[in-house]
Amino acid sequence: MRIDSVYFFPEFMLKNKDVDEVLKVCQKELDRFFNYLENLRNQMTISEASLYLERYERMFGIVVNNSLSNDERIKRLLVKFNTRTNATVYTIKKLVETITDCSVKVIEKYDDYEFDIEITRNRETFVNTTEVEKSINIIKPSHMSYKMHLADNEDVVNKFAVAIVHSRMICFKEVEKDVI
Repeated sequence: MRIDSVYFFPEFMLKNKDVDEVLKVCQKELDRFFNYLENLRNQMTISEASLYLERYERMFGIVVNNSLSNDERIKRLLVKFNTRTNATVYTIKKLVETITDCSVKVIEKYDDYEFDIEITRNRETFVNTTEVEKSINIIKPSHMSYKMHLADNEDVVNKFAVAIVHSRMICFKEVEKDVI
């Protein structure tokens, strides 16, 4: 809320030209100070940060990459910040959705100690599988492996882009659907 010094003085003082001039000068400084405080308040929230992104990245041990947009950097921070949780189907799904902005389905395979991650994207959507892999490896139980399937939304019938991951990236290739 903006602090307006005019409201703190009685009307007869505001009619004095000297007081009015001093108040106008002081008001500029008050506004500048208020803007500074608002900026600091916004920077304290990771999702609103812009100036302190590099500081937060160093705090969480993320490699600083200034070529990424602020939104991408904020997503990386939020993912890192939220990975200290149990690895349930829901948390893995939400984690991958946060990183990729795509539709995600997680399929558990109890008997094989494995789970599949199916990411469905539009052709113009870039999916950073390295970030997904790093984040999943942080929260998944160490005895479990996983496979990551990356599919295009428009042409699901004909082609899949499949990334098979077993705790480490093994291969990433585009294959015909009838082969799978």
